Parts: sequence; C-alpha cells; structure tokens
Amino acid sequence: MLEKDTIDIMIGLRATFITMKNMDFFTIKSGEMQLVTAKSTPLAEKPFVSIEDIKDMKLILQSNRSNPDVYNMLVKLMTRHGAREENLLNSANTINSLISVSSGECVMLIPAGGRREIISGADVVCLPVVVHDSAMGLLDEVAVKKQSTRIHTWKYFCRSAEEYRNLQGKEIDENGKND
Repeated sequence: MLEKDTIDIMIGLRATFITMKNMDFFTIKSGEMQLVTAKSTPLAEKPFVSIEDIKDMKLILQSNRSNPDVYNMLVKLMTRHGAREENLLNSANTINSLISVSSGECVMLIPAGGRREIISGADVVCLPVVVHDSAMGLLDEVAVKKQSTRIHTWKYFCRSAEEYRNLQGKEIDENGKND
C-alpha cells in the first residue's frame, strides 16, 4: 500500500518492509524476542535465555503466512546458531501452540510485544531472549514512509512517537501526565 501511494505512513516490524526501496524509517521500539515456555520446565526458572539454551528444542515460530519476512529471518537466525531446521515448527494458531507449549512439548519464540492478551491466560512464562546478532534489528517496531512523499505530519508523527517511546515504563495519570 505504501508503494502504491494508497497510504502515507505504515507501522510494523522492520522486517516487513525490508524489500521496499527508498523508504524513511523511524524506530518506535527496539525489537526484542521472548521465549514462551511452560511454567513447569527448568527454563522457566531462568531470568533470560540465549539461542544456545534453545537451539536443540522443538521451537514454534510465527506463521510464515502472516509474516514471511519475520519467519524467514528467524529460521536463518536459529539455523545460523546451530538449530536443526526440522525442529523449527510453523504455526498460525496461537491457541494450539500455547497448548503444546504449556504441556512442555515445545517452546515458542515471539516478538516481545506479540500476543500478550492470549499468552497471559496460559500456564506459561515469557523470558527475554538474549541475542547478539545484527538481524534482531529487523524486529524493531518502525514507522515507514516513502522518501518521495512529502507530508507535513511526518516530523510531528516522529516527535510524538519519540515522546511515546520515552514514556514507556513510566506511570501515566488519568490526565495523560507522567510522574
């Protein structure tokens, strides 16, 4: 839609726009991954996990139909760190995936902000995944516009997004002010 000039600005994961040319990006939030694992597993006791901790496990990844760029990037990341491709499972159904994860059959890798409303009700925990890999920038949440598009709202939008980013984790009162 951006490339066809039907909209001016899009927000999404950087990997979604990786093949688009001549775009301006504004990072709203740094991309991080989280591992979803059953509360009953030894991993659940750790404060964080590394790729090394999970490379030999059956691992559910975000569906390659909903976001093939993210899926392909995660497959490359995991195989580059020693995971076997046959252990990387592709699932479009979060509920079914959570049933498998909560039973301890496998673990699931998700973007840090993804599917919180569903995960919070399951018998699982989310752990940060520590990755020292340049590909992780592809999971940044970004705003994107075509470089050729001159819209007066872009600078305003970027300033507002930066203020939002700076307020993350701070308490906001009912009047929209932070302490």
